[in-house]
Amino acid sequence: AGVSMRAVQRIREQVYGHVLRLPMAFFDRAITGQLVSRVTNDTEAVKTLYVQATYTVLDSVIVLLALLLTMAWLDWRLMLIVAVLVPAVLGIVWLYQRLSAPAVARTRALRSELNAQAAESIAGMAVVQAAGAAPAFRARYGATNAAHFDSRRTELRANAWLLRPALDFLNVALLAAVIAVYGLRHGDGSGLSALEVGVLYAFVGYIARVVEPLIQITMQFSQLQQAMVAAARVNTLLDEAEAPQNAAAGAIPHGHIQVHDLHFAYRPGRPVLHGLNLDLPPGSVTGIVGHTGSGKSTLLSLLLRFYAAPPGAVLIDGQPVAEIGDEAFRAAVGLVPQEPFLLAASARENIAMGRPISAAQVEAAARAAQAHGFISAL
Repeated sequence: AGVSMRAVQRIREQVYGHVLRLPMAFFDRAITGQLVSRVTNDTEAVKTLYVQATYTVLDSVIVLLALLLTMAWLDWRLMLIVAVLVPAVLGIVWLYQRLSAPAVARTRALRSELNAQAAESIAGMAVVQAAGAAPAFRARYGATNAAHFDSRRTELRANAWLLRPALDFLNVALLAAVIAVYGLRHGDGSGLSALEVGVLYAFVGYIARVVEPLIQITMQFSQLQQAMVAAARVNTLLDEAEAPQNAAAGAIPHGHIQVHDLHFAYRPGRPVLHGLNLDLPPGSVTGIVGHTGSGKSTLLSLLLRFYAAPPGAVLIDGQPVAEIGDEAFRAAVGLVPQEPFLLAASARENIAMGRPISAAQVEAAARAAQAHGFISAL
């Protein structure tokens, strides 16, 4: 368990670190609730692979092999009859996987969708209530929840019909087959010796003990399958390309911004900016005004390097923005969004935002924002 918990800890940290390094283009199409579900729920489900693969399944396999070897030592012919259980169980597992895999994948996808709907409605609760949209949001969530229930029920139905009941039937059939074969050996009426009665009694007892580890393996397969689906979803997220790191030596001493004949499109053939030209001297204050969809946010995203601008189209102090190192660029360029972003942390942590700055710098920033007074009163 300790090994599995440490593995999950490393995976969760790796996934979260990877998400922090993804380009902004990814977040424009991603849904926050689904991302949170992958970082938390799916990584937790991966733990099942470690716990059950290293303990339950391995333990059951060792017990099964030991019992088969013991039975072979007593009577190898009867052992071969009992060994038929192994391919029969593999067939049951294969059939279960074929029938339940789509439902398992759909269940996890719908669970992520439930998280996404809850996250977006809570984040925009003011708009939802002001627009009187609460009934519509509740109905949408209820429809998704009903679909999740149906998908989960399909998965459990396959579990109920194919796993434990099928193994119980095989157990009874195998017991009858062993007794029948043993009886046919003595069809001449000669009877059984005390040793032969003991061997038969031992086999009857061993059959129940052989079936038990097989039951343990198959009953865990449902959770293993869910863990494998979760692992695939985590792996898909990890396969997303990270934003390239820029280690160039450029710097921003003044802040003179120039935009030359800027053309940009998120999708080929659907341009957003058409030959834009700007010259913003250092120290100036400029407002960009335009109707919805005119490209104001796109221009800001290009200036902030959330998207790659065409070579030579966006310059700062005469340098293409792509030739300025990440550290120097982030140190010189700031962003004050329209909607505030607050961490569930202290005022100091919100001002520092993960940067290694001193207490004096934090206080200076609070005073510049005219927030030092009410922060001190907290």
